[in-house]
Amino acid sequence: MTETTPDWLYNQSAVIAHRMEDGELRLALITSMSGRRWVLPKGVIDPGESAAGSAQREALEEAGL
Repeated sequence: MTETTPDWLYNQSAVIAHRMEDGELRLALITSMSGRRWVLPKGVIDPGESAAGSAQREALEEAGL
């Protein structure tokens, strides 16, 4: 018997953290835990969750934003 990966596991969201400050775009640069590389917080969109909700959760979980 072969296990198959559920389709929902392929739906992911990612975050490019930013804000406008004094009319200028500011980006949050996020590093991996080792601090050796730049990363984008991303993850699987759970069943019943919106892409925006998933992105917000990933920003909090992975970057504390």
